[in-house]
Amino acid sequence: KYDLVYAFTSFWSASPAVVTTFRIVDSESGRLQKLGRVETGGLQAAHATFSPDQSILCVSHHNDGNVAFFDCSKDCVALSSPIKILSTPEVKPGTRTSKFPSVCPSIHHSSYSPNGKFLLTTDSSKQGRVWTYLVDKQGIPLDDTPSSSLKVTFVSPSPGWLAYTLSKTLIQMDYRIRRSAVHPNGRYVYLLFEMSPVLQVYEIDTNGKIFGDCLQEIPAIDPAYFTHGWGGKWTGVGISAPAELYVTESEVLISNRGMKTR
Repeated sequence: KYDLVYAFTSFWSASPAVVTTFRIVDSESGRLQKLGRVETGGLQAAHATFSPDQSILCVSHHNDGNVAFFDCSKDCVALSSPIKILSTPEVKPGTRTSKFPSVCPSIHHSSYSPNGKFLLTTDSSKQGRVWTYLVDKQGIPLDDTPSSSLKVTFVSPSPGWLAYTLSKTLIQMDYRIRRSAVHPNGRYVYLLFEMSPVLQVYEIDTNGKIFGDCLQEIPAIDPAYFTHGWGGKWTGVGISAPAELYVTESEVLISNRGMKTR
């Protein structure tokens, strides 16, 4: 599993995404050998992560809310079909759709907890949920029903007013949760929002239940960015929007993409 490369190709909602397995045959040149290709079990693969022991590859899908689990415990072997496909919930019956812009549910990211007991999936659709699933020792959900969930909301109006307006009207994704990460101490969870660039902090228990009010909400981009110049600057996908989140013992690292961002 340490000399393989997994490459994902997505086709929006036209057909299921695929993952191609390559073996690194020469570590110096980086030359690859194709081993196989298989569908991922969902539309528009958006994120992939390994279970804590790296025996399971968890793939989140943006356009249908599926989360697929692949066995990647065998070295130099191409991935076969998912051993489990999880269909995340629709809060309101009859709202499930893969048609843009009203995709629902829409799982943009999944992350395992430091203690390996649960998986968080971030629903970036209008449902605006973080779903928690208890998992077994491998990292496979114990049940198809979430053990708990959090409905997100903003504490203060978004600093990116234009992107927030577009997300509510054109894209129809009010909150657009991009990433989640649990602090290594297991006590706090960080939620990163894309179209409205803020980071929120909540308490979380050892079973992944997020509880209490938002402890802190801070801009993911320097607020001065929005007030400099006439009318401020636009923000949003392709202009300025948070993309990645990584949490260490002492730091929270966020990457922003777009014009003049870091």
